Amino acid sequence: MTELHGDIELSLEQAATIAKAMLEVAESDGVHQREQEMIDGFWKECAAASNQENADLGTDRYDAETARTILGSQEHAAALIKSCYLLALADGDISAAEEAKIAEISGGLNLDEASTEACAKEAKLYLLNKFKGVSVFKEVAWDIGRKLGLDEATLGETLS
Repeated sequence: MTELHGDIELSLEQAATIAKAMLEVAESDGVHQREQEMIDGFWKECAAASNQENADLGTDRYDAETARTILGSQEHAAALIKSCYLLALADGDISAAEEAKIAEISGGLNLDEASTEACAKEAKLYLLNKFKGVSVFKEVAWDIGRKLGLDEATLGETLS
């Protein structure tokens, strides 16, 4: 999942902030098993990358003011929002409660609507790229992309 963030390096403290935001989104409509697995996997991957495999995520909750300070940049804030969108897609659909929670988190990070929408699109494209080059289930991949709200041109570019 960290490859979604591109070249952005995350400290363990930044990774914890992202994981806690992801948990907020998951809890907004009830935590599904895939969502918990994604959060746990992200945290373990980041802890291992920091040579702190036994690091504990802690019990404190996500806080926007603290997050702005810890993240320190709009790029890191965008990485958090992309992670939240990818998490919301883990159970196959972004619920209204998840969408509202992501909007709240995004606003708390001072990201505008256009930036938030760009993060959503990047997360959807990241997910859809897993189907790039498929031939047997090509129409299914296109259907998934349509369900995600991606336009035909974007689907063609992504899945070809």
